[in-house]
Amino acid sequence: VLIDGQHPFLSPDALNWEQQATVFEGGVLDLAFGDNLFVAVSGRGLIATSTSGVDWVRRESGTTGTIQSVAYGDGRWVAVGGE
Repeated sequence: VLIDGQHPFLSPDALNWEQQATVFEGGVLDLAFGDNLFVAVSGRGLIATSTSGVDWVRRESGTTGTIQSVAYGDGRWVAVGGE
């Protein structure tokens, strides 16, 4: 999966890409994959998750600030941002 800022694209072979539905209207700032889960983050505290890269579920972040980056490592998800 890759995101062009607003739309996710999927590819079975990294050569042929197919555009999917928009994750966030305001665009995606970062995307990470870990523990069989894709996580996308954006402004206004928006987080969405997907196991397939096709169907996305919005999640509560507890903030209305911009989430600029997300990462997975050592069994934990970490998201950072600012005002």
